[in-house]
Amino acid sequence: MARKQSRAADRAAPIQPLYLRVSQVAVLLSLSCSEVYRLIDTLEMPAIRLGRAIRVPVAALERWLQDRVIA
Repeated sequence: MARKQSRAADRAAPIQPLYLRVSQVAVLLSLSCSEVYRLIDTLEMPAIRLGRAIRVPVAALERWLQDRVIA
């Protein structure tokens, strides 16, 4: 029984990342990495630093995009 449950858990939806790399954001938004860095540097796009790495929180990116939707 426990074996069947563990196999079912293996088939569960993959874990979604909480943070994206700049290159991933660039691909998602069809922008260049330098444009994403510019948006981050001008504080237009939310991002955090983890040591030397820059990451964009997925939830903050979704809110940021929602705020820019043209109706």
